[in-house]
Formats: sequence, structure tokens, C-alpha cells
Amino acid sequence: TAPDNLTLTSWSVPAPPAITVASTTALSASASSVEAGTAVTLTATVAPVAATGAVNFLEGTTTLGSAAVSAGVATFSTAALSVGVHSVTAVYAGSSTYGTSTSAVQAVTVTAAAARTTTTTLAVTPTTGDAYSNVAFTTTVGASTGAANGTVTYKDGAAVLGSVPCVAGVVGAFSTNLLGAGAHSFVAVFAGTAPYSGSTSAQVTATYTLAGAATDATVTVAIPLGAITITTPYTPASPLALGEATLDPTTSTYSASKPFGDIVITDSRSGNLGFTAKVVSGSFTNAAGSTFGGKYAGLTGLAATQVAGNALQAASVVLTNHAPFTDGLDTAKVFAKYAAGQSIGTAKIAGTFGIDKVPSSVTPGQYSATVTFTAV
Repeated sequence: TAPDNLTLTSWSVPAPPAITVASTTALSASASSVEAGTAVTLTATVAPVAATGAVNFLEGTTTLGSAAVSAGVATFSTAALSVGVHSVTAVYAGSSTYGTSTSAVQAVTVTAAAARTTTTTLAVTPTTGDAYSNVAFTTTVGASTGAANGTVTYKDGAAVLGSVPCVAGVVGAFSTNLLGAGAHSFVAVFAGTAPYSGSTSAQVTATYTLAGAATDATVTVAIPLGAITITTPYTPASPLALGEATLDPTTSTYSASKPFGDIVITDSRSGNLGFTAKVVSGSFTNAAGSTFGGKYAGLTGLAATQVAGNALQAASVVLTNHAPFTDGLDTAKVFAKYAAGQSIGTAKIAGTFGIDKVPSSVTPGQYSATVTFTAV
């Protein structure tokens, strides 16, 4: 029993604060100067090599893309940089063990693609024989630099026999059994996709003879109105999960991003109408009803890939990035355009979807939003 004049007290030893290891980030580019439409790979090297987490690749305050750190390295590739000089930095977001760090600025200059001349050569087999027999057309398209993209159209005099795509210098197969008796004069006309110029082959002459009797028949066909569709692989049951947002201690805001793949636009409408595709994000909401707006969402690092055997050329799809917060998706924004007068088909587009500058005042929780894509 303590004496009446003695006061008893209790005390505790506080846990020492967590020690954060300083990090450094260096940035390099696969090329300091590229032509428009050419991919450039950005490589961030984070030290210590054991650091984990993610690196955000920025141009000013615009996020170009993000990548996870593995063995001290994070890489990101894009072919969407516009013509001009781009000042890029890599920002390591840090972790519970390692502090954040920002690289020095890496300049990447994008120049307009120089015009490239082409040469088209045509071979026809056979050039003599029976009328209305199968005749094969073989075309090669050479370019002064690189491998050309575009469309090859076959003509017999002024009459168009048909068209096939030319993808990376490879011309699709073409044949016909509709050539009647008499003399024919064939050419292959290449219409190039910029920066490749057009060219026309030398004439190839042929003569076919009618074997036996012949008669004409009238055939009708209806060309369908067709439709335009746009799809993505993400649904309420299988959403695009951005994971846990990263807090930027310098701005006290959250950010997160993930690759967004397979935005597929298919246009089967006759008339070569072209299309315009837009994207808009609704507000992000959690189970408690807290929200933050689509202004903080963005779609960047856009690139279109060529669908094999498709007449629609990916290089002709004009893409526009929309950075989170600085641009935002709270209102519908055009992210892809395909001009009228070109071949129809399918375009496959991918990029990076992310949020940025989300205030730290938002309540914690799992947030979701509906992102709507339209094509007309």
C-alpha cells in the first residue's frame, strides 16, 4: 500500500518514427529525336535497386504514362508525342520504405515525318489465255525509307478492278475471273498514307480469247447500310482496376493509372464516312456516397495498332490525349478521328487511363466511375 503522500504515475516509451530511405531517379530516352508516329521508350532507373512502387512519366504536369519499378527500372513507350520539343521527367512515387525522387529533365524532339517516295511494280499472270479465267495480280511497293502503308488499286484502262491494303510494304493478294475477251491494259495505283507518296506501276498488257459460247446475265446486289460500333473489355464485373492511389507529398494529392487496352472501333457503313470517337467520365463514387469528379480522370499515351488484313490504316487514325485535371474527362472529349473518304474497317486503340491531383480531403474507400465511349 502506497503512503498517503506518494503519487504514482505511469509512462511509456514511444515507437521510433519510421526511417525513410532516400531515393534517386535517372531518366533516359531510346532516342533524343524521332519522327512523328515513331515510338520512343522512356527508361527510369531508380536507386536503391530494391526500391518498389511506380514511376510516373510527366511532361510538365501532364502524365504521359506510368510503370511499375522492377529491379530498379521502369519503362514506358509511346508513339503519341506531337511535333515539337518535349521536356519529360520521371517521378518515383516512393513507398513505405523509400522516399520520392524526380529525375532531371530529358528532352525528346519530335520532327514532322519527311516525305518518302515510293515505287510500284506490277506482275500479271497469265497475260494470255481464256477469257473469264482466273488472273492473279502481284504488286510490290518499295519506299525510299522504311516500309510503306496505303492502298493499291488495280485498273484495267479506266475501269477499277478492285483495291487491297498495303501494310508495312506488304500488298494483299488480288485476283479476278471477270476479264472478258479482247485486249487489256492493267496498272496498279498505290495511294500512300503520309509520309509515303503515291506511285503508279508501268502498264501490263494482256489479251484473252473467248472459249466456246457465252451469254450475259444480270445480277443485283444490295450494299448494306452497315453500322459503327465501339467496345472495351471493361465491365462492372471486370473493371479496369487502378489499384491503390499514390499520395504525392509535394502537392498532397492522389494519383493512379493503368494501361487501358483494346478500344475497338469497327465501321462497316458504306460511303467511307469516317468517324469521330469521344470519351467522358462520370464522377467517382464510394459506398459511403463520397465523390470526386471526372475532371480528375484522363486518357493518355494513345496509340493505334494495325489490324491484320484490314483496309483501314491505323496510321490514319488521329489520336488526342487528355491529361487528368489539366484537361480532364468531365465533359466529352474527342480522342480519335478518322477522316472521310478512306477505307472502312476496324481500329484498335490503347493508352493509359488514370486519375491525378485528387485532393487528399476525399474520404477513403473504393471508388468507381462509369466511363462512356461513343463513335459517330
